[in-house]
Amino acid sequence: MNYKEVMKQYGLGPNGAIVTSLNLFATKFDKVISLLEKASSTHEIAVIDTPGQIEVFTWSASGNIVTEALSSTFPTVVVYVMDTVRSVNPVTFMSNMLYACSILYKTKLPFIVAMNKVRLGLYGIYDRVLLVLVNCL
Repeated sequence: MNYKEVMKQYGLGPNGAIVTSLNLFATKFDKVISLLEKASSTHEIAVIDTPGQIEVFTWSASGNIVTEALSSTFPTVVVYVMDTVRSVNPVTFMSNMLYACSILYKTKLPFIVAMNKVRLGLYGIYDRVLLVLVNCL
């Protein structure tokens, strides 16, 4: 779904178009479930990426419909990808952790926090994030 087309078609701004796109997507999600069921005979795992604005997906009725449809049909795990480089700052790290916790409690599904960009050759970044974690506990 192209949100820019939705913007034009419905006369919406970017945020309204993203929400409307998700709403339209949710109305057709039964087709996605059917495709996943067919593919499950030859594929063990499906990875589904949510819109870039996770708030829209996590806290909207449409996002809830998609999450519940998936988790009621298939074993489902939520993966929250945390930006490691930005999480060196303790405030940003804790903000990420609080956001991850809110998603965990909202979805009530198995949950993994994954750190990205840990192999960029930025020596010490991963260690500093772990140090922030230890100091925050």
